[in-house]
Amino acid sequence: MYKKILSILICCFIVANISACQISSNKAKIEDPITIKYSWWGGEDRHDKTMKAIEKFQQAHPNIKVKVEFSEWKGFKKKMNMKIAGNDEPDLMQINYDWLETYSKDGTGFYDLNKVSDTLDLNNFSSDILNYGTKNGVLNAIPISMNAKVMYYNKTLATQFGVDNYKTFDELLANRKNVTSNDKYLLEYDETNAWILPMSYIQQKTGHNFIDSSGKLEFNETDIKDLLTFYKSLVDNKIVPQSIHKSVNDLSGNISLSNVSWISEASKIQKSLEKSNNKVGYSELPSIDGQNFIRYVKPSMLYAISKNTEHPKEAALLMNFLLNDSDTATIFELDKGIPCSKNAFNILQENNKLSGLQYESSKKSDNVKEILISPYYENTLIQNIFVEALDQISYGKSTPEQCANDTYYKLVQTLDSLTRKG
Repeated sequence: MYKKILSILICCFIVANISACQISSNKAKIEDPITIKYSWWGGEDRHDKTMKAIEKFQQAHPNIKVKVEFSEWKGFKKKMNMKIAGNDEPDLMQINYDWLETYSKDGTGFYDLNKVSDTLDLNNFSSDILNYGTKNGVLNAIPISMNAKVMYYNKTLATQFGVDNYKTFDELLANRKNVTSNDKYLLEYDETNAWILPMSYIQQKTGHNFIDSSGKLEFNETDIKDLLTFYKSLVDNKIVPQSIHKSVNDLSGNISLSNVSWISEASKIQKSLEKSNNKVGYSELPSIDGQNFIRYVKPSMLYAISKNTEHPKEAALLMNFLLNDSDTATIFELDKGIPCSKNAFNILQENNKLSGLQYESSKKSDNVKEILISPYYENTLIQNIFVEALDQISYGKSTPEQCANDTYYKLVQTLDSLTRKG
């Protein structure tokens, strides 16, 4: 009898210990959540919206703590260069389109998102959208939204001077006679966009892409000469000022009637013009015949997961939440552009949030051909060559023939160094 009682007591003790261990283990999970890092760039408004979205994510996933890293765009890439070089990059990153070429030429620079497709709903994205984030057959990133180059103009100023449109390049030049003020211009470029319109003109004339999909310069030396000659005609005819605007041109200076910009700048341009009681309009880039237009497009920004992450599933959960969740869509609305996610787009459509200048100018007609701009176009080294060449032409420091030779070989050499593997 004594042995039987002792056996029962021992069993009860073992069961109690197992239960205590389980409770202790569950407590440990709650007390020691998994921490993942997430980085993005943007202004104060985007920061506030992001923090609100992260708060909702952590409420839904209390075992995941999100540590944030953010800043304005200026200096962000330099900071990321250091982190990626030191294998210390965040688990989840908002990246620019050209980073795929910079950090993942062979597709191994970021985590393969197909490995977390059970967590990340890829069905919300078309194959074309996923292709933009694919390198060497590996899904490195997913575009958050798409961007496009269009012309925005001060409608009030344009009406004042009787300028109706720039449907053709000939009309662009001819409209100068309507602008009777010597201190006003039809167009004003910033450093990022100064090359776009002349490039579009040559591409329409020749059918050549500026830089092909492999990063090879497709414009030949004659194309570059013709481009610079066209730019010189814009300066000589006072279509554009001699000096290139150093920062993003939001038309607030009331110097120019229009600019060329990404649609992601639409809200900024609209606010700046409305502040001075001016109305804003938009149009496609001019075409040669006034009927067939081209539009340069690219992913505005993408999400990628670090190849070094220890928590790919948790990072994918956060990515999925930011891209596809209905709550997140209503928080961000169009802050990061018109969403590529079908679910996010439908939520905004159902809530009548797809409106305004950014959305309206993102739509295109059937006679507009979309061309994916090379990620190398946005590389700082390439853009420095543009600006230097246009400066030489604008101030008469060189002729288009002389400058074309130098510019062509600088572009070839720089692209060769950027595309070289290893």
